[in-house]
Amino acid sequence: MDDLTALWYNSRFRAAEADAALDVAHQQVKLLNWGSARKFGIINRANRHLLLFEHAAPAPEYLPDGDHDSGWPTIDWFLQLLRPVDQQFVAKSLEKVHQFLESLPPDDYPNYRLSFDFCCDNQPSHAHRLLMHFRYLAPVPQFPEGLCLFWAYSIDSAQLHSPPLRAFGRLPGLEPVLFRRGEGNYPSFSDKRRPMLELLRQGRSVKQIAQLVGCSEATVSNTLVYLRQHVYVANNPQLVYYFSCFYGY
Repeated sequence: MDDLTALWYNSRFRAAEADAALDVAHQQVKLLNWGSARKFGIINRANRHLLLFEHAAPAPEYLPDGDHDSGWPTIDWFLQLLRPVDQQFVAKSLEKVHQFLESLPPDDYPNYRLSFDFCCDNQPSHAHRLLMHFRYLAPVPQFPEGLCLFWAYSIDSAQLHSPPLRAFGRLPGLEPVLFRRGEGNYPSFSDKRRPMLELLRQGRSVKQIAQLVGCSEATVSNTLVYLRQHVYVANNPQLVYYFSCFYGY
């Protein structure tokens, strides 16, 4: 099992701990050592503020000078590294999260438990990437077994100017997809993505998947970034609905 495949399996087995970490009271959060650079946060419905909590130090090359200890302290730090058009795009995505949360009954969940992670992977088998995820794991009346929101952004290493991070990946602006877990229908999958996912579940390496599917290792690596959330959902039966919006591919 190569490093990339191991990373995906690690994410699967740590999912229960991540869920436990998001079981918070007010503005407290249990910090986990999960990933090279990841943060958990809470959206507070009252003031619409996203709180970030660091629990693993990101790689120094992704940090601004003089800030190697604190990681990304706020969402503002991240936004100011992006081009104005991308700042607007991220802000629009955050607004979608708020709109969804505000559509729920007002007295059920005063502090919505959400994760906001930065994950910088420097595995030798694929390019540096920065992913931004939002996962809403608290149950709601219409989805008693939980709901998962997932916005993902990806940056290729060739587009990075570091330190600090200045460029953002391609953002075609695909619309969100909502489907029931277990329906067996991944709406936007190509013919090759589905067998890639199955081979990943079997523990095959990136090199093996590339040979079996008939494509380059780079294509497999890029696709696995896209497929990561499906592996997560498939191995977390408490997440019945899965709301996702993909960017960068």
